[in-house]
Amino acid sequence: KRGAAAVATVRRRGEDIDLVILDMIMPGMDGGRTFDQIRKISAEIPIVLSSGYAINDRVLKIMRKGCNGFIQKPFTLRAMSQKIRNAIAASAV
Repeated sequence: KRGAAAVATVRRRGEDIDLVILDMIMPGMDGGRTFDQIRKISAEIPIVLSSGYAINDRVLKIMRKGCNGFIQKPFTLRAMSQKIRNAIAASAV
């Protein structure tokens, strides 16, 4: 459900969105499928992927598709802030 809601929000308000943060495990539509759907709508919106698990093959596959960053939970506000800055800077290039 939440992945589908995120996709609907991007579809409706994509031009107003500066960044999307996705979790790998979400109810209804997981982070990988949500990422794919958002990329069909917009290739420009920076996306940061989060997970409580270490980087694995699923995460690497999403990163290769153009995800702008990964952060492992738990994370600090400082670490998330840095990921957000990096993702936005990378997408501006």
